[in-house]
Amino acid sequence: MRSPVEARQLLDALLEAAFQRKASDLHLSAGHAPHFRQEGRLAPAEDWEVLDTTDLTDLAGVLGTMTAKGNAPEIGALDGALTSADGSRFRFNVYRSSGTYSIALRRLEDRIRSLTELGLPASLYSLADYSHGLVLIAGPTGSGKTTTLATLLDRINQTRECHIITIEDPVEYIHHSNKALVDQREVGQDTASFNHALVAALRQDPDVI
Repeated sequence: MRSPVEARQLLDALLEAAFQRKASDLHLSAGHAPHFRQEGRLAPAEDWEVLDTTDLTDLAGVLGTMTAKGNAPEIGALDGALTSADGSRFRFNVYRSSGTYSIALRRLEDRIRSLTELGLPASLYSLADYSHGLVLIAGPTGSGKTTTLATLLDRINQTRECHIITIEDPVEYIHHSNKALVDQREVGQDTASFNHALVAALRQDPDVI
């Protein structure tokens, strides 16, 4: 079993490999070499050794310490996000599979992109001008819901004097207050649940949730 420092070094090496390969996702499972998703195709890395149960337990332990729970899940799954040594941002899910751990990591964009860069019409920026109402962004996993929301929130942050509250699990894109005051709340760390955070937000003088 590795020390926490050694486990973090292994994790950093895997994240660096994902960055160098320009992989969107990294999958780690016992009995398999790391799998990288590149241009939509998921394949094992030929230059990495097979990971065993101990490797996955060590990695799950390190990732667990980065969440409010503080440890890997005994059952079920655990979500979180981290910043790698090179500054890249990753979302992760640690989950139990066949009695051991598996881990899925997704590399997030290194910056918040414009709607045009996302292949969306600039007219959608009008959604950031609404003062009342509900805007829903829906789609399958990996379709860009979070990225699109981040772009619209960034637009509000750059153009409106208001109070933005986000409720996230986990916090993925970090928004620094600009024209707007931004408070980002993470479920499990800053609030017990989405429901509790939403009820509380109504008492926090929000302009945008």
